Amino acid sequence: MGRGDLGEAVLRLQRVREIERVLVDQIAVMETLSPADYHPIRQTLGHGSGSESPGFAAILHLAPAVYGAFEGQLRQSKATLLAVHQDRHAHQALYGLIQALMDVDSWFQRFREAHYHLVKRVIGSEVLSLKGIPASRLEHTSKEPLFPDLWHAINEMTKLDWPS
Repeated sequence: MGRGDLGEAVLRLQRVREIERVLVDQIAVMETLSPADYHPIRQTLGHGSGSESPGFAAILHLAPAVYGAFEGQLRQSKATLLAVHQDRHAHQALYGLIQALMDVDSWFQRFREAHYHLVKRVIGSEVLSLKGIPASRLEHTSKEPLFPDLWHAINEMTKLDWPS
């Protein structure tokens, strides 16, 4: 795959989205555990649990680079996010890439929300995480997108069509 291959990027992002979907679905299995059954598991997880996990940290670390690569493609095409949304047919490949990024972001937010509800159910919302942060903080972070500019562009597009 060469740099700038938007079709390949979309396929890989679709794969990531499916992995996220599976992870969200698997949380339902963990929700069947009682708090007493979960506590021994939590003790063995150490810093590999929840948002302290290396995988989760890697996602947060990689997201800016992924978005930076997308911005490079946007600049190269001399288009803006708003322009792509206004005429998706003229910018089909970029529009597909935007949708794939938003799908990944949506499922990541769903994972964060499902994780928060799992934590609340099995350890409580007032318990401190392994980093000393109240578990209730997860509720707020579950609403934080990986790619906020993509969501902002939707708001801007809607404001154009439906001025206040």
